[in-house]
Amino acid sequence: MLLLWLVVLLACLAIAELGHVAGFVGEPVVRGLSGPDTDWWRRSAIFHFGAFGCLLGLVVLAGRSLSRRLPRLQSRAARILAVVIVLLGVVLCLNQFAEMRRVVSQVTDFGTIYAASRALFGGGDPYAATDNAYFYPPLLSFLFGSLIRLTPAGASLLFFSVKMVLVVWALAACDRLVSGERFNGGRRVLFSLGMIFVAARFWIADLQFGNTNVLIMFLVIASIAMDHDQRPLPAGLALALAISIKIIPGVLCVHYLCRRRWRTLAITAVTVLGLNLMPWFLLRDHWWSAWESYHVAGVAGKLSLRLSEPDNQSLWGVINRTFPNGSIADLRIVWLAASLLLVSFAGLVSRVAIRREPMAHIASAALYPLLGLLVSPGSWVVHYTATLLPMTTVWMLALSRQWSGRISWPLFLAANLAFTMSGWARITVRASTTQSWFVLATVLLVVGLGAWVLTRPVARHDSCAVEIVSARTVQRRGRLRSAPSRRVRQLMPPLPG
Repeated sequence: MLLLWLVVLLACLAIAELGHVAGFVGEPVVRGLSGPDTDWWRRSAIFHFGAFGCLLGLVVLAGRSLSRRLPRLQSRAARILAVVIVLLGVVLCLNQFAEMRRVVSQVTDFGTIYAASRALFGGGDPYAATDNAYFYPPLLSFLFGSLIRLTPAGASLLFFSVKMVLVVWALAACDRLVSGERFNGGRRVLFSLGMIFVAARFWIADLQFGNTNVLIMFLVIASIAMDHDQRPLPAGLALALAISIKIIPGVLCVHYLCRRRWRTLAITAVTVLGLNLMPWFLLRDHWWSAWESYHVAGVAGKLSLRLSEPDNQSLWGVINRTFPNGSIADLRIVWLAASLLLVSFAGLVSRVAIRREPMAHIASAALYPLLGLLVSPGSWVVHYTATLLPMTTVWMLALSRQWSGRISWPLFLAANLAFTMSGWARITVRASTTQSWFVLATVLLVVGLGAWVLTRPVARHDSCAVEIVSARTVQRRGRLRSAPSRRVRQLMPPLPG
């Protein structure tokens, strides 16, 4: 396992160095790296080429031995998949360096966050300094304080590299959560390709423009995975950080509430409070002023604007496009009612899933990233990185033939067409006749996954229904617990006599 992660790390570094080389010789990047950034780039160019050469030599020399140690790379299909993944990483780096000029001019999403962080630590208003283009809670600009010591290009490169690692971790977590390892041969390769490309168009755009959607996707999936492993502390910490950065992931608390994950909820609440009070010791009253500005620009501002642009693929955008002449107050009521209806449905699914098979637990948790897209007043197309876990779940159900029926398959095909085909073909929502294609597909996916969970038979109280510590946790600890966990004891049948 350690060797596998080392290979993954080396692959990520090698891909990043390929991006360095491509960016160094590319004219758009050289022009974009103006001023002090050019000196930074030239000083580190020798290191880039040297490190890339060392990594390339290591891969070439150790290629044959690595293939013997990693059985999955011995088949032709697995090697083709590995080549596709590496080429995709190269494309990501090329996209990132093509945007370096805009990063330096601070007109990208990353440039906006960078400018907001500099304004916050400079004693200014992060929202006024960016003309309200920065609409996250103040904590994100506070956390970016360590990056403003770097040049915009250097900070963007570091943020991009970290997010690439987060994408790799999220893909591996989705594979483990939905038991993708059950597949063999061609079906395994098909599942891996589907899992990678089903939402890749969106997180490629996120990596390119320096947004935070990949970070939120990682934190939400990490919280679900850790809770699935009966580890409430990291699950609560991950969810608390996601909520502090972008409020909307808080809908996952409904899932934990319905499943009675009290420790996870308590850790989440305490951590959210601590994270948002910590900057006060450094910034004092300036921190409260930043929160007041956030309420005006990020909360009240979003719900006081119609946001009816076709790119706004949320319930709020659909309602505003459907009723263009309605008053804002009435539209808020409709939006709130629709949001409560969807969240209540998801809560019912989470509650019912307690007595269903383990796969139903993952399917119910996968509803909440979709709910975040629908409930948020400003979910743009790039935010649909959140479809990774739910679409991976549906893809697994389809390949394992658990997703069947005349209604289920059309739902899956419609969602896959919206999230995958239209995204990769660069068909914008402006070309859609409904201008709400992604929202409709998301609602269909929520209903379809929820219906699948609700129609599953009740699990029997036998050894197959007992939730034990995951295989990964068992391997990490080296042995099973001497006594079953509380959750296992609840599912165990009473002893005779």
